[in-house]
Amino acid sequence: MKKEQITDNTEKKQRAGMERRLANLKPFKPGQSGNPKGKPKGSTSIISAIKRKLLETPPNEKRNYLEILTTKILKKALVDGSAPMIKLIWNYVDGLPTQTVRGEGLQPIIQLMCTGKEKDLKFPEVKE
Repeated sequence: MKKEQITDNTEKKQRAGMERRLANLKPFKPGQSGNPKGKPKGSTSIISAIKRKLLETPPNEKRNYLEILTTKILKKALVDGSAPMIKLIWNYVDGLPTQTVRGEGLQPIIQLMCTGKEKDLKFPEVKE
């Protein structure tokens, strides 16, 4: 067999496999969950594990990891004068300013300010 024939056969097989996988995809019915059993009990997220670890105190230390980390971050910003670290701290403390995003024709896109509850959705007025 020539190299071109092998490549053609491989591409045909890959394409056929892709078509079979796509044929098996079915959209969820309205109201149906993609994960009906939810997260398994006892499983933890990486964020939860990091938060727990930050509250531990290392051996031969009086301060926990969170206090040590906070001190290092503030030292880098204030003593060393690291502009990126100062900006990062400022953003976490004060929050980033709201930015207006514009689409085609420079028409403002409506910004949704959501507090997590549908009833609290706010739609700012858009002036044309």
